Amino acid sequence: MSSGQDSPRTHKGSHRLLRSAGLVGALTLLSRILGLIRDAVVAALFPKRVTDAFFVAFTIPNVLRRLFAEGTLTIAFIPVFTEYKLRDEHEARILVDAAFTNLAMVLFAVSVTGVLAAPWLVRLFAWGYQSDPAKFAMATHLTQVMFPYIFFVSLTALAMGVLNTNGHFAGPAISPVLLNLSMIGCVLGLGPLLKRVGVPLVYSLAIGVLVGGASQILLQLPIMARFGYRPRIRFQFDHPGVKKIARLMGPAIFGLALYQINVLLARLLASFLQQGAVTYLYYAQRLIEFPLGVFAVAMATAATPAYSDQIRRGDLDGMKRTLADSLRLTFFIVLPSIAGLVSLGLPLVVAFFQRGRFTYGSTLQTYHALVAFCAGLWAGAAVRQIVPAFYALEDSKTPVLAAAAGLVTYLAMGLSLMGPLRHVGLALAVSASSIVNVSYLAVVLRRRLGRLGWRAVAVSVLRSGFAAAVMALALARMARMGNWRLGILNGRNAAVLGSSLVVAAIIYFGISALLRSPELVELYTAIRHRVHHT
Repeated sequence: MSSGQDSPRTHKGSHRLLRSAGLVGALTLLSRILGLIRDAVVAALFPKRVTDAFFVAFTIPNVLRRLFAEGTLTIAFIPVFTEYKLRDEHEARILVDAAFTNLAMVLFAVSVTGVLAAPWLVRLFAWGYQSDPAKFAMATHLTQVMFPYIFFVSLTALAMGVLNTNGHFAGPAISPVLLNLSMIGCVLGLGPLLKRVGVPLVYSLAIGVLVGGASQILLQLPIMARFGYRPRIRFQFDHPGVKKIARLMGPAIFGLALYQINVLLARLLASFLQQGAVTYLYYAQRLIEFPLGVFAVAMATAATPAYSDQIRRGDLDGMKRTLADSLRLTFFIVLPSIAGLVSLGLPLVVAFFQRGRFTYGSTLQTYHALVAFCAGLWAGAAVRQIVPAFYALEDSKTPVLAAAAGLVTYLAMGLSLMGPLRHVGLALAVSASSIVNVSYLAVVLRRRLGRLGWRAVAVSVLRSGFAAAVMALALARMARMGNWRLGILNGRNAAVLGSSLVVAAIIYFGISALLRSPELVELYTAIRHRVHHT
């Protein structure tokens, strides 16, 4: 039976999905909180001219990480590794050895090339900085320091594919925590030492990125060893499994990473706008990535091995149910997140960033970009769930075509809107691109697989959307009670924000309970299971 014929109810599969996603989400939540603390420290200590340079330099290896590592390497590796693992455990270990060896060699060459090509990369990603030689030079030097991060984090992504396929999610999920701790520790501990010898404080952040990257892969290796995988050097360049991974990765680099490509183009176009435009977009995106990373990405991480396993067993209906479950549960969290970010976005930007050199004027500019990003947040979350299903089906062409349509949309809207709306227009273009992307993917998947059970998803979205809308109206009224120019340290403002968050949870989950949302029951069951087993 297709999942489209199921009445809303809890599935054992959705419980397993939630338990795995819950663990990943909890650790990702810790990482996001530390990331926001890191960004608050950066906003307070550095002027916008320096943060503009740092964020462009950090974007180059960080986006490559999402393109080549977490974005494509993991989802291309998991189906192939699953196939080998089901067939022969020894052959699976050989595949891991060959994949690690080949990847390490490629990454070393890429890292050296990136360091040498840093001036051209900065021109590519921030052409407008050439009008300010000091800013351009700083962005170039920071890129050279941070670029080898791609070496460490890509190996970490490969380790993540091995561990996730074996049902282990904690180690990979906690890796970003190490990055944020390293950056915070280096800027607070190493920074003063560098300043004494005349090195600008911002370079301590760059060193923190490298330290964080190395610590991530060092964490994964002992965990892999417990599962019997100890990567050894194996120069087997013609290994059929490695070739298959490479074939899947090729188009996936463009297809899955549409959102990151658009963000990169937003940075490039923003470099021609007013000073601070790159910073405003970066901080707005950081808040947007909070619900994406904590739940949407966590759900996709948990679902990807399930898709591959179900396809290998010929359980197409099971795969469709897993996809429908992941979409329902993702929207159940993402829709109220959108409502909360729009209604409380201004107080949240004040709370996280408005201090030191980050003024109320900067807060307003960041909030406007945040609202524009929110328009497409739901689509970005859905793309994270749907794209891995295509790769489990070994179809990497469809995501490419969807990405191409989205990219054309972004370029057309971005170039049209950046004049009148400046950085806000670029954020709106990213949202429009994500909507076009997910629409294309959904139509093709429906044609290919038939009924997908999305009637239940639509009913769930209506319930969750109604609860989120009521919540948003209440929060908007509460937000007007604060004087946000005074910052979050003002007692009244702190009380308004704190009480608003409590009210948001009460309204949303209360209405969901009244509407008998099955997602609420599934969420509660997964949390109770996690508590009883810790």
